[in-house]
Amino acid sequence: MQHPPPLVDARLTEEPIPPSLPSPPPLNECGAVLTFRRVVRGTHEGKPISAVRYEVYEKMALAKITEIAEALGRNHGALAVTVIHRHGVIRVGETVVYVAVRAPTRRAAVGCVDDIIDVMKRDAPIWRVEAMP
Repeated sequence: MQHPPPLVDARLTEEPIPPSLPSPPPLNECGAVLTFRRVVRGTHEGKPISAVRYEVYEKMALAKITEIAEALGRNHGALAVTVIHRHGVIRVGETVVYVAVRAPTRRAAVGCVDDIIDVMKRDAPIWRVEAMP
């Protein structure tokens, strides 16, 4: 079955992603709203760190993230997808990536979030370049 394209909100930012960022409101057909945050851990290769630095090729990365969110959102039947990815210096405990998916079912939302993270990590021109002690 061919699903319609989801609403997509894709952004890149150097600003912190607030910990209290609310989930997007559900849509009419929505049965699940799932949010995911990837945060910076306090260790890298077994050593303590205070932050990491990400570099991004902004124009290409935003286009690629949008493409990924649209394609995988459609594949999973999602109604809407939000992806916010930080770059620059990000401290331990802060959010690197925020993904929110609104979908008709839990299974669709979980599958969509999981696939978006995997494909974005593999295909988007965003690189973790340094772990800072």
